[in-house]
Amino acid sequence: MLVVVRSGQAMMSAPVQSFVSDLRNVGDADREADAVVPVRFGGLVTLDPLHQYGRPVVRAVPTEVVAEQFRAGESTETIADLFDLTVAQVEQALRFELSLTRTA
Repeated sequence: MLVVVRSGQAMMSAPVQSFVSDLRNVGDADREADAVVPVRFGGLVTLDPLHQYGRPVVRAVPTEVVAEQFRAGESTETIADLFDLTVAQVEQALRFELSLTRTA
């Protein structure tokens, strides 16, 4: 959320500032970002508007799908095998999804 102060200058709220400071843009530095990668998730989670409609993914697997499998009782090892991911990728996807529920 942006906050406009009396001077008319737009400022980022604390949650927005935290999110933006955690991003690494992917693509040509002279253009708009092709995708963003939240750094605190080890560079494993990507948000790319050209893939999965910009939904967060680990490789090509939406983090939401990984979390659904985990909530259904699957182990991280089983999920990794199911989607041909590493256990580290599954764990980062779960951490990403957990971070979304904490801010909601």
